[in-house]
Amino acid sequence: MDSKEINKMAVRLASYFFTLKNAKTTPAMMRMSIGQARNLINAGYTENEISDCILYTFNHPPRSGFKSIGWLSYTIADTLNKVKVMKMKQEQIEKPKAETTLVDVKELNKNKVSKENATRKMFNLDMFK
Repeated sequence: MDSKEINKMAVRLASYFFTLKNAKTTPAMMRMSIGQARNLINAGYTENEISDCILYTFNHPPRSGFKSIGWLSYTIADTLNKVKVMKMKQEQIEKPKAETTLVDVKELNKNKVSKENATRKMFNLDMFK
């Protein structure tokens, strides 16, 4: 990746952070956040991973609050694991349950009846004798 691409991603991440924070920013705060985001990108994290961590941390804030992107540099590995677990849980919830069709129900009932008939024949049970 070239430096222009990294800068564009860092600006998007810093803007995303301040949009979620819903606070006024000064140019100095923006420069600092862009630099912190650039450091995370240079460390090998993707833009999606960082943005997922930002969103997760806003939804599950630390006790002291989430004041800067720089805090992620200390916790990003743990936060990424938590994000992955959360996504896996959501996928399990969203999986559609297998629908049984009318043919499946008839097949199940047919197997049930044949088992009952086999039991009657085996023990010589007949309700009408």
